[in-house]
Amino acid sequence: MAAPGQLTATIYTPLWRTSETLDVLASAPVTRLSLHRELEQKRKLQGRLLVDAGIPLEGASVRIGAVDGEYDDEQVKTVSSDGRFEFETMAQKIGIFAMTRGGEAAASMVLSEFADPLELPLKPTESFEGTLFGDLGQPLANHNIVAVVRVEGDQDYEGMFVKSFEGMRVATQTDNEGNYRFAGLPIETKVVLFADSLTDADRTTYVNELSLRPGERRPPLTSRLGKDPQPAAVPLAQRLESTLRDCSLLGFRMMLVTSAGNDLATRFVDKHLNEYRTNNNVASYMQIILTADGGKMPQADRALLRERNWPLAEGNKIFAVVVDPDGKELDRTEFDVLSDTAPEAAADFVNRNVMPQANALEKWNKAFERARRDDKRVWARISQRYCGPCFRMARWLDDHREAIAKDYVLLKIDDVRDLNGAEVAERLTRGGRHGVPFHAIFDADETMMIDSVGPLGNIGHPSEFEGQQHVRKMLLKTRTRLSDAEIDGIVATLLE
Repeated sequence: MAAPGQLTATIYTPLWRTSETLDVLASAPVTRLSLHRELEQKRKLQGRLLVDAGIPLEGASVRIGAVDGEYDDEQVKTVSSDGRFEFETMAQKIGIFAMTRGGEAAASMVLSEFADPLELPLKPTESFEGTLFGDLGQPLANHNIVAVVRVEGDQDYEGMFVKSFEGMRVATQTDNEGNYRFAGLPIETKVVLFADSLTDADRTTYVNELSLRPGERRPPLTSRLGKDPQPAAVPLAQRLESTLRDCSLLGFRMMLVTSAGNDLATRFVDKHLNEYRTNNNVASYMQIILTADGGKMPQADRALLRERNWPLAEGNKIFAVVVDPDGKELDRTEFDVLSDTAPEAAADFVNRNVMPQANALEKWNKAFERARRDDKRVWARISQRYCGPCFRMARWLDDHREAIAKDYVLLKIDDVRDLNGAEVAERLTRGGRHGVPFHAIFDADETMMIDSVGPLGNIGHPSEFEGQQHVRKMLLKTRTRLSDAEIDGIVATLLE
């Protein structure tokens, strides 16, 4: 018996799980639910490792795992001297990781269509070097670090079992100067680095992830464990300048709020002027929140407030001002948080000064009209308000706007705030699930040429070597006027 409405049924067995959802209708006396697995029994598969002459295959290991989310299946096989192995599985998608006994060659693959036999070409492994520092900037001597190779299926959250497995794990230790080196890491495969925690002997700390390429010349990785040092206080003048720049680049208005900083005023500001879950329109502003801080506010900051005629509110009062991206004051208000009408007054102030909503479809059409007129590409990206890398990418593109403009029309889509934003964003993601910023380069006829999915997934705003190299790939593949030297110069700034 089941009540009318949506019903989800799940089959659980130790090695197989699946789920199905349907609507139970009061008008239908019987609702039929069918759950099945694709195969009635395990299929037997044969595989073969291929390797360059001179590299022995005898004793090589092959790790096989289900990555379809429906089966829990992981097994290890040893190959014959000619590289052959066989296994049985019911999984519809499998991952394979193989390495020679001496670590000279390795490879991984994920497949859902099975040839007979499966062939996996092994490629020579590479070394990797780095340096570990502690939270005070000191080299971490004799510190344990581990490289873990992961083989991953689809990067989504559907499926009852995990869609990845560990292909290999190798450990090393830093020297007296914090330097370490791994030999025999596979190329073109995701490798994640972990180090012993500085605070808990039984835990490890994520360091980085990488995907090596054959013969690449990458600089040693410098990593810092522990908390970053507390940044120095930024003068208000500098905060205003950088915030207004962000507002201009990403389409926001600035809201500056002052209060005495007591608990009552702080809670009110947080809830009504700085929390989008209370009022979604709050997400249309870049906020600067200032308090008297017990009289500790720097004199230069106080002087700037006096110069702008922006009072530093006292007691239970709140002062707020809205400024457009050009620095022009648009509106101001002041109210007492003890007043019954204060929440309504705050909401009204926020709502009446919201930046007009941009239309993503109109922005899309204008960008491609310009691209066709000027024989350029369109570099489109998805951005959001509460996304630090989105702002960093916007600043980086702006820093190099003259060079980039030789070949590209820049287009920013906010898939949360823009009218039709989510619809237009689908033209970039094509249904994939990615973080932001996500970006892609199109030709003038709206055909995607390349997107920001690199060897480790979406590169976002690149801050690591793999992302830097993928941006170079994107530009080299799509440029028509930019020289190699100009591209190298632009890309080099990503890691500065």
